[in-house]
Amino acid sequence: VGGIMLFLMQAMTTLTYDDYYYAVFLRGGLPGFVEQNIAHYLVRNGRVLVHCAAELLLAAPSWLYSGANLLLLSLIFCLGLRWLRGRAAEVGELPLILGGGMALVLMNGFQIFRSWLLCPADAVNYMLPMAAVFAMLLALKGRRPLWAAFWALLCGASTELYAAVSMGLILLELLHLRLTEGRWDRLRVLCAGCILLGLATVLLSPATQQRVGAEFSIQGMGFGFLRYANSIAVPSRALGVLTTLTLVLATGLGPGSLLRRLSPAMAVLLAMGWVLPRSTLFTAVVFGVFCLYILACALAMLPGDRECSFLLLGALGAAAVMTLSDSGSVRVTIPFLLFLELAGVHLLLRLEARRLLTGALAAVLTVSLALHVPDLMGVAENHRIMENNEQTLAADGSYTPYDPRYCTQQLFHAEKVTAEHQRGKNEGIFHIVVYPHQ
Repeated sequence: VGGIMLFLMQAMTTLTYDDYYYAVFLRGGLPGFVEQNIAHYLVRNGRVLVHCAAELLLAAPSWLYSGANLLLLSLIFCLGLRWLRGRAAEVGELPLILGGGMALVLMNGFQIFRSWLLCPADAVNYMLPMAAVFAMLLALKGRRPLWAAFWALLCGASTELYAAVSMGLILLELLHLRLTEGRWDRLRVLCAGCILLGLATVLLSPATQQRVGAEFSIQGMGFGFLRYANSIAVPSRALGVLTTLTLVLATGLGPGSLLRRLSPAMAVLLAMGWVLPRSTLFTAVVFGVFCLYILACALAMLPGDRECSFLLLGALGAAAVMTLSDSGSVRVTIPFLLFLELAGVHLLLRLEARRLLTGALAAVLTVSLALHVPDLMGVAENHRIMENNEQTLAADGSYTPYDPRYCTQQLFHAEKVTAEHQRGKNEGIFHIVVYPHQ
């Protein structure tokens, strides 16, 4: 049911500027597709692999993108949990896996969806490489060298973020095997080399060299952390997800451990963001404490649940990489959230009270769906307005404003667009926005 709601919202998504840009790459056939991607690599971005996937999806009907998005989201939970648990899921466990994952995803606010699931280019950027990371880890666990090397190469060639995260996970496994078995695993060394080779294809792009340019200084990294923290830990439903995950992670700790006894205090500290006045500094401090809590949980779980420990460290690595990014968008927090949500579902599946857990997940999913009904209606209304504007603008130049709350980006802000159209400014850009067929 949660998948149906997401499918409907994605199928009615109002596209944003990146989506219009990628949607036209196939208009010139295969030669034009290759030519545009070469120009894209040299001028705009080195992430050709994930963007080729976005270009193919955006050239197809919206229902194909919606289905592919849900498939990727399901693959992340199924592949990730198979790696975490060391075995494939049984048929009876799938409702808990997919239902638990969907419940945690839908607990996030609409602002998260606007910058991620409802934006095709961003969804491909942040979900396709994550599925490749878990495919690589599974191939390593199954000792399949060709598949492991293949997925490692794709991880490196996807985005700088997932190249760093996959390399971090490989190095953690290498170090663990060295300390426990006294050997360097050659297959993992090979995969590390493949990741670097794939990353080279991204970093060699002149466009990447110009756009990555992070400020490696104390002041620059501090500002990046402030920006990242306030993108994720604001008083919203995403903050509720972090609070819930704090209590869930405590179930993976020893019954009498100090960290487990401190987890309610951590949850209360996070929940204070709902009632206290908005403060950038307070949010950053609380988020910093939360990251330290995640680190402590990872270290505490290392002896008994190595994979979950590494996953938590991977989440922190994703956050660290994105604090160096120039982007302050909510979308940069998605890898951090997805890794933590995956760990949460993994720990929930270890609980004995399955019937109670199933009932709790059903209740959370029902409440989350009810909270998203206004979002679904707003997206549907914006979709109707967009289709109507395509006809009226071509006929008599009239234009009905969008509701900016339910658009993917503020590009469609009603007052700004209407004023510019009335003054006759930026008409070319405006027509690109409202006419996807042109």
